[in-house]
Amino acid sequence: MGNDTVATTIKDGNDNEGTPGDDDKAIVSISGDASVVEGNDASYTVSVDKAVAAGETVTVPVTYTYQSAESGDIITNTTEVVLDAANQSVDFTVAAVDDAYAEGDEVYSVVIGTPVDTGSFENVELGNDTVATTIKDGNDNEGTP
Repeated sequence: MGNDTVATTIKDGNDNEGTPGDDDKAIVSISGDASVVEGNDASYTVSVDKAVAAGETVTVPVTYTYQSAESGDIITNTTEVVLDAANQSVDFTVAAVDDAYAEGDEVYSVVIGTPVDTGSFENVELGNDTVATTIKDGNDNEGTP
């Protein structure tokens, strides 16, 4: 009787496949509020479009940039989010500081940077990487001062 078993090795990875296709990459994106009333919180979500493997993580840096807003106009509390098998999306908020100044609309952006994957995906790319949010200031937006 001859061999009735054959062992086959599946080679996976960029070194073996050439140009990766869409099924070889995961896309990390951010979404969130386009505007927030001064004194309230703006909500954001960082998500990955494919399931993160059990035991692996994708860490995504978060930064804040200011177009017309200043650093004292918002309270930042998130500098990175960690996506994993149980959390393919992570929500967080940014508080718009209610101050005594009549400043008009002010804009800041929440930006995600290059994700760091511990081994779940062959390629991780950024989709939408920026959300610009306008802080609405003034009596017309806030009700009774």
